[in-house]
Amino acid sequence: MKSFHFVIRHLLYAILLISNLSICVRAQDLADARSLENTSQISTINKSLNNLNQEFRKLYYEQTKTVMDELPLILIIGGDNVTTLTDQSRTVYPLSSMLTPIEN
Repeated sequence: MKSFHFVIRHLLYAILLISNLSICVRAQDLADARSLENTSQISTINKSLNNLNQEFRKLYYEQTKTVMDELPLILIIGGDNVTTLTDQSRTVYPLSSMLTPIEN
């Protein structure tokens, strides 16, 4: 009975593998068949996204600079770390080293 389940399981894995391979081949064929007209449209979209990304980075930098100028120290607590930010440095402290048991 175990050998029957073994054969069925491996048969299903083989079918899954072959179907995934055929999907990948079909997707590559469709990508190769794409016309140059669509490629220029994608290039235009990429340029637009790149411009948007540059504008976002500029705004993010300006806002971060404004906050850092107004506040002398920023603490960011997340996950297992505490990060301290000043205009000159950035230091990460693991919380596990900061937490010590209190003895009575």
